[in-house]
Amino acid sequence: MKHLRELAPTPDEYDALMSIVSQLEGRVQILVAVASDLPEAYVIFETLNDRGADLTTADLLKNYLFSHSGDNFNYVQDRWLTLERSFMRADDFVQFLRYEYVSRNGRVLTRNLYKSIQNEVSSKADVRAYLRGLTESNVVYSALRDPDSEFWSGNSLDVRDALLAYKRFGFESSMPLLLAVFRKWKNPQTFRFLNKLAKWSVRAQFAGRLGSGVAELTFAEAARKVNDGTLSTRTGAPVGRGGSRCRPPVRPPR
Repeated sequence: MKHLRELAPTPDEYDALMSIVSQLEGRVQILVAVASDLPEAYVIFETLNDRGADLTTADLLKNYLFSHSGDNFNYVQDRWLTLERSFMRADDFVQFLRYEYVSRNGRVLTRNLYKSIQNEVSSKADVRAYLRGLTESNVVYSALRDPDSEFWSGNSLDVRDALLAYKRFGFESSMPLLLAVFRKWKNPQTFRFLNKLAKWSVRAQFAGRLGSGVAELTFAEAARKVNDGTLSTRTGAPVGRGGSRCRPPVRPPR
């Protein structure tokens, strides 16, 4: 009674409290869903949340991967949590997930990202391979945003100015292409390309010819071609849509 008086010290407040109690007793239902294991629990979680508050692409993907991990659950959980902790904000993590996907498959909108990943990751072997690829790409992605990263130590080419330009001007549309290049090409071609692309981007930015839409489409398509091997250090650069000369210099300098 003492606790109730503290919650509702006056008759009016007491009546309001009783109204809430009556509503809970008469209108609220509690459903208990019992899962046989953790993967199944994540399937239930995703299904229920799909009908409630919006989840981020990362939330949905986490539950999808966990539910398809099979006997690799501990591995999948460890890899995912390690990746998750390397990003300060959920939106930054989703952005990385999209860039990594684009670096292999071409352009995709954020709203279609989850379904697109579902279509290519359907077995526990796929889940393991996907997380391994994410981990490797995150090493490069983090280094591209940190000129002081140990990733650049021992490199004979100075890329610091290029990395600072990316950070200063926010050339985000080229990130998928850089991820694909560092995945598929060998050093020192990758470092030369990084420097060359930064110089080209700065010139295009100040010339007013680096439209975000054209740049994203062009770099995404170039990334896909680098990833599948049809665009290499000996291949000409792609041209943007509509005849635009938005052309990243794919061939490194001699």
